Amino acid sequence: MSINDQVKEEVQRQIDIAIEEIPYEKKRWSKSTAKLRLQYKNISDFLLGFEYGRILEDGIWYYRSLINKRRSGAAGEEAKRVTKEIDSTILDRLPEIRRAILKTD
Repeated sequence: MSINDQVKEEVQRQIDIAIEEIPYEKKRWSKSTAKLRLQYKNISDFLLGFEYGRILEDGIWYYRSLINKRRSGAAGEEAKRVTKEIDSTILDRLPEIRRAILKTD
């Protein structure tokens, strides 16, 4: 399996995990202390951004770990391409993540 396919598979797995954990994350981030510190207005919008960023970062770190196992570091253009593909994979499933967030309301 190519590195690209492995990364896409991992990102899909991370999205599935994020969707499962949304009720917990909503409870966690809805506490008054979190809301006061983070100063968000809408928990649903906050959670969508939070999950998007977390999944993107997890995907990038997974890619880097694969690259480091096979060779010394990621080439700049390859890293940009893979990051765009990770982003695209997340964006394809963002409506599913949003539905899961709204379902907890």
